[in-house]
Amino acid sequence: MLVPARTAAALACGCLLFVAACDSGGAGGSPAGGARPAAGKAAAQPRPGDFNGDGKDDLALATGRGTVVVYGSAKGLDLRTRRLVHRGFHHLLRADLNADGFTDLVGDGPEPVRGQPRAERFVAWGGPRGLAPGTPLDGTGKELRTGDFNDDGKTDLFEVAGGAADGEPTVLYGPFSRAGKPARSTRVRTGHSEGSFPDRVTVGDFDGDKRADAILRYVSVHPEGDGDATFEETQVLRGGPDGPRLAERVPRGGPERHLDGLPADVNGDGRDDLIGAGFDAYRTAVTLTARLSTPAGPGTGRQVVASTKTPPRLSLGGPHYGGIDGVCAGDTDGDGKADLVASATGANDSNGVIYLAPGIGTAAPGDITGIDLDSPGVPGSN
Repeated sequence: MLVPARTAAALACGCLLFVAACDSGGAGGSPAGGARPAAGKAAAQPRPGDFNGDGKDDLALATGRGTVVVYGSAKGLDLRTRRLVHRGFHHLLRADLNADGFTDLVGDGPEPVRGQPRAERFVAWGGPRGLAPGTPLDGTGKELRTGDFNDDGKTDLFEVAGGAADGEPTVLYGPFSRAGKPARSTRVRTGHSEGSFPDRVTVGDFDGDKRADAILRYVSVHPEGDGDATFEETQVLRGGPDGPRLAERVPRGGPERHLDGLPADVNGDGRDDLIGAGFDAYRTAVTLTARLSTPAGPGTGRQVVASTKTPPRLSLGGPHYGGIDGVCAGDTDGDGKADLVASATGANDSNGVIYLAPGIGTAAPGDITGIDLDSPGVPGSN
């Protein structure tokens, strides 16, 4: 069965149907199951979405059954190639970790259940026939991100422990061996306040120097309190020849500076900006935001806001429930600028709507389009 190639937003809706099919049984239930995808070849800079080097983007999803991949073809996603590559992971990253010219898939385990060990992190190596079964990957941190922090052309992993016992990040430098071992690793000294730790990590090239930078949001939890986290400061680490170093601290109570959001270059200047989205169920309004970066760092440029009341595909009768549950970015129209896709899963009585905003850096409300399971071109029906 082939899923026709459509817009990125329509494909995202179709993925929901695919997940349901996988979890209902008989859909790629073993790592070796499913037809093999077309053979591809290595590339100096492999496409992030292409695991087998055939020039077609592939789909990877973390489902209740595990991590599932479906390979692309000339006619779109080919469900005959679906297969389970690993079990029990929810945060997926794509990068060529071993520098062999194929994109690999990294899975980071969920937070452990009390009394149980944390699930190991894994990497499924890409190759001409697709992903190999998952291999354990070095590292124990809570948050995991990818980027080239020293501009040596190799992908590195950036992780933080996520607990008050250790608030300093670690960089695992590529290339990684097939056994999942980094070439080397270093700690980044941040001088954070005692007892604080990062609860949010954002990685991107915010100053346009071709090296990955990181934004760390530090919080603390009082040992005798109710467990609520208190914001302490935000730190900006800039990549350099020797890796990331502390460049800026934005303390609590200082000048307001918004440094949260998804990194993406929305205006094509080579610097990642910070984008976000919100859905107000009471006002039935969608708001999309882009905070532009400059050579001075993240969020130092102007702010662009696009808001529309009663956006497309939203039922006037409701009910609606607020919030955005997922935001992603990619160049859907080929203009070299990132477009925003946001999922309002509580809209339309929790049937959900996915919103697409091409060119969010200059978007006007009329540019926002909506896709749901009843939209033309989406496989299946609601």
